Amino acid sequence: MLSSHPPSPHALHAEDFLALERDDWLVAEIERAAGTSNRSPRSWRRTFARFDAARSRPFTLIYETLDGPQELVTVTLSRGVPDQTPACPTGTSSKVGFQRFPNDPSLPGLGKVLAASKDVRVLRYRPGRRCTLRAALAGRPAIAKVFPDSDGARIHRDGFELARAASELLFRVAQPLDWDRTSCTLWQELLPGSPVFETLRSSSGVARDMGAALASLACAPLRPDARFLAVDQMSRSARYGRALARQVPGAVARVEELLMQLQTRHDNARSRPGVPIHGSPHVHQWLRDGDALALVDFDRLALGEPELDVATFLAEMDFEDPNEIRVAEINESFLEGYRSVWPELDPIRIQTYRAHKHLSKALRAARSIRRDGDRRALRYLRSALALARGDQVSPELAIEVGGGQVAE
Repeated sequence: MLSSHPPSPHALHAEDFLALERDDWLVAEIERAAGTSNRSPRSWRRTFARFDAARSRPFTLIYETLDGPQELVTVTLSRGVPDQTPACPTGTSSKVGFQRFPNDPSLPGLGKVLAASKDVRVLRYRPGRRCTLRAALAGRPAIAKVFPDSDGARIHRDGFELARAASELLFRVAQPLDWDRTSCTLWQELLPGSPVFETLRSSSGVARDMGAALASLACAPLRPDARFLAVDQMSRSARYGRALARQVPGAVARVEELLMQLQTRHDNARSRPGVPIHGSPHVHQWLRDGDALALVDFDRLALGEPELDVATFLAEMDFEDPNEIRVAEINESFLEGYRSVWPELDPIRIQTYRAHKHLSKALRAARSIRRDGDRRALRYLRSALALARGDQVSPELAIEVGGGQVAE
């Protein structure tokens, strides 16, 4: 059982959250640490921010230059580190540490990738976990993913499976190019197209095409190495629940209830063989090139339940602002498209997996660098519980949950 005794980490770090609400002082420290006094200051933007109370350096942020050659800096805030590091303003005792990209002991292959290609652009960097870059392989534009381990080898093998099944799919997939085990780097084709999300703002019709396209994956003759079934989702959610309880002690009882409700729902579901699923096909994983759709990031390709893929799309749309985008209409169109190809969808399973995704969102909210991150997490947890109980999320709660995009 999860227990709830420690004080709220958000309360303990209130001064840090307050200091990080503005960037000017931190950007000045980045410039000072970079030793750039001989040139004009550059413009920086925050591209990643995470608060993890269990870590010795609970605040991690990434800043990237907006002008000139791309530079990235990882910034950490912690307590009890050497005095020569600068202190935060507003009276907090936290200290600031800097790590210039690509210096990352967990991703030693980064240096090799950067040295091998002249025109490299970092697309997504998560310190110690992964870095995705646009680069060139043998003069050909490509996507490179640098891992801390050999996990990319499995994704590379799955890439050939996808390539062989391409004629059965209603979307394009990136062709596998290479797996460099010496640098733990996966190379894939750079797909043409632009993000679908902007199209959805003006027309929900493409959502139906996306649903039908995703359903073609469930029908495809694929046998990926990985399996991700209900027991695996429960294991992941239990891990997320424990992490959330550490971040938000007031969530303990609700997390316990949620996990019990989810387990009961899975226990009551008739077991079925797994089918190919993407694992994370949310709206930001899709590209559109003319009338053609493409789906990227098959890192979680597995045999599982198609309702997980459907719930992932629906849940991520749940978190968009309904005042800016027609969330309900888009989700309904997506479901209509999926059912046109795969009519056997189980609505109870969809709702169950959707609850899992709301729990995941609650943890992301708790880890966001916002003073109200704990309160936002509790709102997502409320919606997860409503879904797990078989209730509809109230319109009022849907509005609270929507429009709250939180940096991972």
